[in-house]
Amino acid sequence: MLFEDFAKKKFADYDSLIQPAGGNIYLKQIRNSSLPPFIINFFEHSYPVQQSMLNRAVIFNINYVIKPKNTLLKFLFGDYETRPADYIRKRLEYFLFYNYYIYHIENFINLNSPVTVSVNQVEHLINVVNKQILTEIGNPSNGDAQRLNLVKLLYIFFLDLADNNPINIKLPKKILSAFFKDKGFTQIQNRIDRFFSEVIFIQETIELMKPKPRKTKVKASEAEIDEKAKEILLKAKTHLIDAESSDRDIKKALTAGETAPTEEMMSAEREEQSKKADTRTEELSMKQVLEDEIYSEDLILESQLGNEETPKPISDKEKNEKIFDELFCEETYRKKILKKIFRRDKGFFKEFVYDLLKETSWDNAARKIDEMFSNRNIKYYSNEAVKFVDIMQSYYMRNPESENNNSGGTG
Repeated sequence: MLFEDFAKKKFADYDSLIQPAGGNIYLKQIRNSSLPPFIINFFEHSYPVQQSMLNRAVIFNINYVIKPKNTLLKFLFGDYETRPADYIRKRLEYFLFYNYYIYHIENFINLNSPVTVSVNQVEHLINVVNKQILTEIGNPSNGDAQRLNLVKLLYIFFLDLADNNPINIKLPKKILSAFFKDKGFTQIQNRIDRFFSEVIFIQETIELMKPKPRKTKVKASEAEIDEKAKEILLKAKTHLIDAESSDRDIKKALTAGETAPTEEMMSAEREEQSKKADTRTEELSMKQVLEDEIYSEDLILESQLGNEETPKPISDKEKNEKIFDELFCEETYRKKILKKIFRRDKGFFKEFVYDLLKETSWDNAARKIDEMFSNRNIKYYSNEAVKFVDIMQSYYMRNPESENNNSGGTG
């Protein structure tokens, strides 16, 4: 079964749990349904509620369960280097699994109270968390418990992907390879890639995660961590992937009435199944599924939830509106700028920004801003003026040559 088929199956299963009244769907219906918590949560934070969101919720979580770091960075930042801290907080509410990432990102924001958060800061923090996880699963004193907790959600979430049952639980190795690659666990990924079968049972994965006796040196550049990140981790629980947090993730992945296989059931008959490896390879071929195809057109992770299912060419006006919403997504500053600089004239606010977006250089845009400030007697060093200039300048620093108007000019 390919990923596209898996996504369609899950969509059909969940869609059957919703009975739209007159073709409409309401949040109350979603809350009262037997949908799994991660689907309900997606609807809770998406407005207005539309049935098309169900497919987005499925795709979003498929991506996140397999590639949490990649998905977090794409969903939080899209193509932007920085985002307002409040925007990041709101976007984090979409994520129900892997709380060891969400907790530390939120804690970083709470401890430092930044106005904006950069993609580099979040990526660095995730890398630090991953290093601690690698230490935990490599610690002999933790036994197999931590290794099982790390991959348990992966196996339960994709239970329908292969011919699984509670004592015979397996995954395509391509999924496991992508999971460990996303975490930067290169040695484990290499062992997965070299495994003799295209599917791997959960106990086999636990064995492949065990570290080799000899110690491996960590490059100095990789060992350096930010003091703030270090402070956050020192405050964290000793075990990031303990049984309690793992079990919470499992409960969020199950629909009402479903029960997860016990650890004993999942590890049973492992030796017998290993002997049947030659026949297992024929059960499921995933060579065309993961790697680049996990983010194929059918399973693309969209940075913006408002995009259509099938992307359509957008007009210059729509492009400008999208850029405007991105630039002034922080509501507090947008309202202050609208009041102090544009005197509550929303139309003029947008038209002026659209006019700036036509310019091919920051120098040209800055001259227009200077002229407008002078004409309207705006105080150049007021908080609102400084913020407005900073937002527009940041846009031009990211986009040295505006693509909105190839001809340039003032318009």
